[in-house]
Amino acid sequence: PVLQKHGLLLLQPITDEHVESVIIDVSDKDLKCVISSKKLPNIQDTQKLGSAITYYRKFTLLSLLNLKAQAEACFSGTKEQIENDLQIVESNT
Repeated sequence: PVLQKHGLLLLQPITDEHVESVIIDVSDKDLKCVISSKKLPNIQDTQKLGSAITYYRKFTLLSLLNLKAQAEACFSGTKEQIENDLQIVESNT
């Protein structure tokens, strides 16, 4: 809801062994976007690979949105807590 409020769409697909984070400005008729891509490590353990994917997605999102480090804690909560924490960070910037 926070990104949508600003006309932004977040996609985080895995393509060609890369975790991508794409933020698209859907309010702009030209659909401008920002893309970040990180190659996945060669991990055979699926649980560890899943953790790496989650880590890359989380910290790439923080970086792309220029969120403060304090926002890291919000990713361990409920959907409502995450939205609330992101709104607090947004209002402080």
